[in-house]
Amino acid sequence: MKQRMTRVIVVAVLTALVIAVFAACGRDNGDGGTQVDFNRTSWTEPFPETVTFTTAWGTFDANRFLEGDETHTDTIWTRRWLEEFNIQAEVEWVSEDYQLQLNLSIAAGDIPDIFRVYPVQFAQLLEANLIEDITDVTNQWLSPRLAELYEREHLVFDTATRDGSTYALPMLSAGMTAQIPHLWVRKDWYQQAGSPEIRTVADLEALMETFMENNGATLGTTLYDRISGVWRSASMFHAFPRSADIGNLMWLDDGAGGLVSGFEMPEMLDLLSWWRDLYARGLVQDDFATNDWNSLIASILNGETGIVFGQNWLHWQILATIEANGPDSYFLSLPMPTVDGRPAQHPVEFRNYAYHVVRRGFEHPEILPILNSDYIYIFHEAPFTDSIDQDLLIRFTDAHWIAGPVRVVMPHWDDILDVFNYLAARDRGDTYEARTPQGITFIAETLLWADNQDVTGLGRFSQNANEYAALVRGMRAQENGQFLHNGAWGPDPQEVLDLRAMTNDIMMEGMTRIIMGVEPLEHWHVLLEEWRQAGGNRMTEAINRDFR
Repeated sequence: MKQRMTRVIVVAVLTALVIAVFAACGRDNGDGGTQVDFNRTSWTEPFPETVTFTTAWGTFDANRFLEGDETHTDTIWTRRWLEEFNIQAEVEWVSEDYQLQLNLSIAAGDIPDIFRVYPVQFAQLLEANLIEDITDVTNQWLSPRLAELYEREHLVFDTATRDGSTYALPMLSAGMTAQIPHLWVRKDWYQQAGSPEIRTVADLEALMETFMENNGATLGTTLYDRISGVWRSASMFHAFPRSADIGNLMWLDDGAGGLVSGFEMPEMLDLLSWWRDLYARGLVQDDFATNDWNSLIASILNGETGIVFGQNWLHWQILATIEANGPDSYFLSLPMPTVDGRPAQHPVEFRNYAYHVVRRGFEHPEILPILNSDYIYIFHEAPFTDSIDQDLLIRFTDAHWIAGPVRVVMPHWDDILDVFNYLAARDRGDTYEARTPQGITFIAETLLWADNQDVTGLGRFSQNANEYAALVRGMRAQENGQFLHNGAWGPDPQEVLDLRAMTNDIMMEGMTRIIMGVEPLEHWHVLLEEWRQAGGNRMTEAINRDFR
């Protein structure tokens, strides 16, 4: 705890130093919301003479070196940049604690030419006027493929802009289709029950009773100490306290021009009342408050329940269940029911792993869009050409983590469609050619299960294969307008980063006591006020300051 507190204090002091030194030349952050007008021009020509840029690495970037002589300054990527573009990368420093070392560099006013930053650092650098406006070089040097990707992900790209100017290239993420929660039901039991439509919460309770009467289940569903099932089932009651997968807070329109925490919604009482009733009826573990994730997995493996609120990656955690209970004992993702039968809305949040930026005054800012474009080319265009040897492409794939400040994460939409369309075409007796290299990989993995019942392919099958697959479910929810975007669309303010974990713990402990009947349902109002006083009010003020 002392070490963690020391690190927090150091970061806070460095932030204050940056603002104090550079505030006089800071920019107005503006409101964002501008979509870049990309001009399609060539980006592939090498520089006539060698140009050099400095950068920095964290040791996490070096965990997949492929050859014994590779170092941070000499990798498969740096060699390609020099050979193909006449661009030389020089690494100024390497650190196990990249963010702390970067904060030190920012405070000293000594930053690399091109480097990766995280949301708080991006905001600091922009405020201090230390990073370059890359609007013109982005328009001129971004490849059409990367431009198309950023246009599709414009809600994320917009967070890298201020007043119509671009100051970073976002790293992006796997996409919003991967964020939504899922109602998973055991396939063999569900089919034995006649595959009934589960449209309402009452329908779901009836299915719980069927599984207990017909299949020997002892629980309606499963829960453990982090109460993830509560968060992931909240949309059944049109309550949206947190995002589904990593627990960030949801901020919603308060009807008066501001944003309010999802905890403030009256529907939270309906959510808690339902789980409290399940507990009282013995439909969840009576000792869930002291059990961890392994108990949830055990309840599935042992056939105690056939209903789970989970994420799209569930099947990678329960392969032993299928091996123990037979090939039809895997789980299907059903549409999330609701208390009134209306389509569920799924909370999705801003997600961007990092930003790539250029030091203000660097004479070759075009290097950033050129090398980011090349990264996308390697993984999403070159595999369909003869421009690069296939063995070399495999080496690049294995080394994708060590590309430093040019790595871009492709959302999985096209990959999902590749698997889905391939299997649908095969069922019709037709053929289908995958459009992405990742799609080719996903198809091969999916077929391990579809054709051979090899459990190593079940995870991918359960995500992409059909309308009961999790990522297909996410894709359909997006198509049908069922995404509820977080009102705080962008990186969280520092106040939220500082207070979120502690205030979430307060909520989790208090909600657990209500569910278990230790406290009455009305205790929710006391708990909510405790959350406000412990930091909820401060977070709300910060969110409205930055996003309204």
